[in-house]
Amino acid sequence: MSCYDLIALDMDGTLLNTEQKIAPQALASIREAFARGKQVVLCTGRPVSELAFYMDDLSASGVRYMICESGSLIWDNIKKKVLGRHTLAPETVQTIVSYIKDKDIVPDVMSEGQSFFQCDHVPALLTHQMGEFFDMFNRCSTKVPDIFDLIRDRQDRLEKFNLFHTSPLERDRTLSALGSLPAQIARSEISAIEFSPLHIDKGSGLRELASALNIPMEHIIAAGDADNDLPMITAAGLGLAMGNSNDKVKSMAGAILPDNDHNGCGWAIENILLTD
Repeated sequence: MSCYDLIALDMDGTLLNTEQKIAPQALASIREAFARGKQVVLCTGRPVSELAFYMDDLSASGVRYMICESGSLIWDNIKKKVLGRHTLAPETVQTIVSYIKDKDIVPDVMSEGQSFFQCDHVPALLTHQMGEFFDMFNRCSTKVPDIFDLIRDRQDRLEKFNLFHTSPLERDRTLSALGSLPAQIARSEISAIEFSPLHIDKGSGLRELASALNIPMEHIIAAGDADNDLPMITAAGLGLAMGNSNDKVKSMAGAILPDNDHNGCGWAIENILLTD
């Protein structure tokens, strides 16, 4: 029988194709995995609220566990219950806010599984390299008049910050200023930065869920495409890179899958997870 019991899949650039959809073939493979006693879990940078577009299909396919916010929050989608949660230190939050408050940087703030966005920041997604996610943010995030008021009110309940910049150069400036903070920091998308609690990433989230499910890490597969996927790719018994991954991810993975427009996740399930 297969030596693998669980596969963890990133969302953007991995399970989602370039049209931000889950291919029917991938959903069929996920259903087959559950029918044969395997686990398929999400391991994504998104909060629970930003999975709303996909919840019906995922639930119907059997997906129960979701490692969200790059490991900061673990969600049981059947019981609608938080299984694990980690928050940024208030001092770290204050330092981030002090730096970005007067700059052309758009913050996306996650608290208790929900994304919060300032109302008049939504159009700026088009100029801050996040245009492909415009509809998602517009429909799935909670809009507030002033994001900094929200941050002040919830500063001890914030799991993750995304900071969106106009260019990679601007992102590098932010990294130079904030890169030494006691937080887990990762580049994402074209010019975004993710700030998560120190020592919390997709790898730690995968280990936390594996422990709860009593599944050894060597019996787990993880597939992703970007730098923020590397902790789970290297933590799993078998780490896989999508064909559309960057060269660093490909170099650190155990194998390379077809890309996200050619059912790479479905291929991994059918040809690795379910191979007897």
